[in-house]
Amino acid sequence: MESVAHCLLFCSVARAVWHGSPLSLRVSEFPSSSFADFFDAMCTELGKEQLELLCILSWRTWSSRNEAHWNGRRAHPQQIIEGGVNYLMNYQRAQQSMGRGSGVVQMHGETKWKPPDEQTIKINVDGAVAEQRRVFGMGAVARDHCGEVLATMACQGRDVAAAEIVEACSIRRAMQWAQELNLGRIIIETDCASIVTALSNNVALNSDLGNVLSDCKLLMSSFLHCRVKHVRRTGNAVAHELAKRALRAEGDEFFRNEMPDYLAPFVSRDKLSM
Repeated sequence: MESVAHCLLFCSVARAVWHGSPLSLRVSEFPSSSFADFFDAMCTELGKEQLELLCILSWRTWSSRNEAHWNGRRAHPQQIIEGGVNYLMNYQRAQQSMGRGSGVVQMHGETKWKPPDEQTIKINVDGAVAEQRRVFGMGAVARDHCGEVLATMACQGRDVAAAEIVEACSIRRAMQWAQELNLGRIIIETDCASIVTALSNNVALNSDLGNVLSDCKLLMSSFLHCRVKHVRRTGNAVAHELAKRALRAEGDEFFRNEMPDYLAPFVSRDKLSM
């Protein structure tokens, strides 16, 4: 009879799942043969979001084993990993839509705008959708450690309706814009927690969203420093206004060393909260 530890840790499928997942665990190096001991150890070593993924991957590995045993259907380890990452993203998205916390990314998201360090530029990003017109807006604002606006961007895209893809496209365009501004050290902030989760995972998703995220990861590697963080909507108001403006504008709008007048109240509010 197969043990729980063999099914979830030491069989070839389980070992491939743990090593190939964003957790990058080599379970063969773990000293105990008990899954309970393994889980206890992980509770002290991993963050909350990583533990969520560990639980989901354990469940999916167990389900895959049952499918193989009872129905003869064997899943490739990469399918188990992708399914687990997608499940976590969908869960976080559902929790956001219901106004609830969604794990460590949502819980740790800042409620107000905070400045970066002196060597770094923070770029807040947001997307907006006009479904009937089949257009979407991408807004971004670059600010320094004093909260001063260095540049703003309001761009329009077409033929995308899915909110997550719009958010990912907005981040991709903001990174391209940061390259155009010759910025070396940047922090990207978005209020879409599931995209932050996806960009922190080294899993290729075979979808339109996955293609955009792959572009983002490639762009991230081109900077001296680039980090993507979650911020709640209250800390992303300036980018949100720019995204809404992009839906109404006749063309793309870029400002450098100045900002549109309609942003002044939102920028001032962020400065007061510093």
